Amino acid sequence: MKFDGEENELCDRSKIAIGAEYRPSLLSKNYLSHVRYRAGAYYSDPYYKINGRRATREYGVSAGFGLPFPRTRSMFSVSAQYIRVDGRGVNMINENYIRINLGLTFNERWFFKRKVE
Repeated sequence: MKFDGEENELCDRSKIAIGAEYRPSLLSKNYLSHVRYRAGAYYSDPYYKINGRRATREYGVSAGFGLPFPRTRSMFSVSAQYIRVDGRGVNMINENYIRINLGLTFNERWFFKRKVE
């Protein structure tokens, strides 16, 4: 591959991830029993090389929860993710960062397309 007039090398990218979601109860009338608790982790070898060597490796863990809106199927999600990027060379930079995610999911009937016959 050529980028900006220079020859660069790429390698195969691999990623392994695992996650789980727990919901205490489907039938309870208690609000907290409908909150969805989530957790996950991943490990990745990115696709780029520097000086003929694989440049970094990356791994992270995440946790969060989904808060359902009462009497609807919509949900507000909050999660935090810790990510570590390890440079594999002497002059490489190591990074640690935390990512906060906020999400809003509309899952209502009025979004579905109706068929008229």
